[in-house]
Amino acid sequence: MFALVGKEPAGRWRVWSAEGETPQACREELARQCRLRAQRGAYAGERAAQLQWLAGADRAEAEVLSELFVEGCRFRVARGDLLLRMGPDGPEPPRSGDPDPDPVLGACGGAVPVSSRTVGFLLDPAAGKGSSAGILLADLLSFIPPVSVAPPEVRAEARLALHTHPGGVLLPPLFVAAEEVDGGGWTPITGGSEEPQGSRNSLATHLRLGVRRTQELSGNAVALLAQAADLLARERRNEISVLGRRYRVMRVERLLRVGPDGPESPRPSEAEPELPAGVQG
Repeated sequence: MFALVGKEPAGRWRVWSAEGETPQACREELARQCRLRAQRGAYAGERAAQLQWLAGADRAEAEVLSELFVEGCRFRVARGDLLLRMGPDGPEPPRSGDPDPDPVLGACGGAVPVSSRTVGFLLDPAAGKGSSAGILLADLLSFIPPVSVAPPEVRAEARLALHTHPGGVLLPPLFVAAEEVDGGGWTPITGGSEEPQGSRNSLATHLRLGVRRTQELSGNAVALLAQAADLLARERRNEISVLGRRYRVMRVERLLRVGPDGPESPRPSEAEPELPAGVQG
């Protein structure tokens, strides 16, 4: 995972966005934020500030950068790790203490938007943590991927991060709907949501789209899929099985490593599937 973070004058770092699956997604968000601030400068008659923010947006759109200074503000593309807890019966579902606000559906049938718990999140490795979170964080910070799943360069970078970024912060978890596959594995089928109900709603939509796209289902099968989607939309179910397929909303932890100079930037071995338009040209 990748996040756009900003450093405050007091020296603290905060999350601006943590929805990027690539560094480029964070750069695009940075360019958007710069243009918003340029617009505010124009409204306020601050021509110099407007030009600086526009120049920052142009750089974010044209360069493969992981850090940018604009108008005394410092921004960084930070990389993080995702963690999924597994048990004998599969991935961990939402916990009882995870925020899961009402109502499930809005007046027009759509999901009610909730305020983000990640945007504005303060990256403070020294903040107090519960015993469970503290133990988990300690385990994650010492983790190096095994030889069986990671090439030498990836393991070398992970080992280096133990020294360059020894601290860490757990962001609020994400929730993802997944389908069980042969062999006991699970495959994500929706994007992440900060609320369990967001993933339930996405799963319900996934089932309804399956009904529309499939021409070979019997009338009974179509009815069962629609019924399952309706249950997910109305009830707080974290798991449902239909037509021999098993689905679950799973809980995903997010870790950002932090060092003396702030959050860790993308590592050299992490490929860039997307590049700025200026570089592509």
